[in-house]
Amino acid sequence: MNLIKNSIFIAVFTYILLLSSTLSADEITPSHVYQVSEQIVREIQLLREAVGADDYPLDPDRQTLKRPIQVYGKAVELMYKVSSAQTKFGLTAAKLRTIPPVSIQPKEVYSINQEILSEIRKIKTYLAIPTSIEEVPFVDGKVPSNVYENLWRASYMMDFLSGVLLPSDVYHYAEQIIDEIELVAKKNNINLNNLPKATKKENIRPKNVAAKGVQNLQKLIRIEKKMGYNASIVPTMTLSRVTPSDVFDIMGALMAELAYIKFNMGITETPPLPPKFEGKKPADVLQRLDYAGFLLDRVLAGVRRK
Repeated sequence: MNLIKNSIFIAVFTYILLLSSTLSADEITPSHVYQVSEQIVREIQLLREAVGADDYPLDPDRQTLKRPIQVYGKAVELMYKVSSAQTKFGLTAAKLRTIPPVSIQPKEVYSINQEILSEIRKIKTYLAIPTSIEEVPFVDGKVPSNVYENLWRASYMMDFLSGVLLPSDVYHYAEQIIDEIELVAKKNNINLNNLPKATKKENIRPKNVAAKGVQNLQKLIRIEKKMGYNASIVPTMTLSRVTPSDVFDIMGALMAELAYIKFNMGITETPPLPPKFEGKKPADVLQRLDYAGFLLDRVLAGVRRK
């Protein structure tokens, strides 16, 4: 009986301890999110060592002036890769995400990072990797840009585990972007009839797709300025050496700005995620981004500041 009482006492005490150490939503800062992102990086490195990864992941450029919604978008990209890795290893794939049109705060970014960490650990358990990673120490003074940079680092590191991103993966994002722009147009009663036809071009490389993505990003920011929103800053990119992961990053940036615009417009709907595609080429992606650009031109001309 005493043994049972002692066991109950220990369980209750542990539960109380866990509750006392749990952060409230208002207490979560970018530094707490960074702590989880660093844990993610270390867990991915452990997976890479276990499977004998022999590539050399790129290190992202230093990031500045990132907002929580942009960091959330980077986490959505990372979850896509984790889901692909789970499929590759024969696990049930994590559900793909989109960026909700809400006021994204550190607590939301913290939550999705915790989910990513959990999904990565499922892969580690499946592969029977016994090594555990010590909890990363908390470092104060981090900002969203630090988290974004770390998640981008994690994204590069995932490429060996998930398989290098293909144009079909980017095409999935392009279709999602088009659906979101069409929703914005619909909610603003903007006529989308008689748009120019997007033609398929030849000899297209990832850097051509990236350049078009940046052009569309500039159009979204012009919409933000016209509407009087606190507009983002277009990231500077060197387009001499562009990887599919870099193109994917630009797609995520487009989705983040669309979610920001939708939130400010009071649009709460989110289109259903498009299916995954196969067999797409960079030319197919560019054609869809050209069409997205035509849509944005029409939205830019048609939106009115309330």
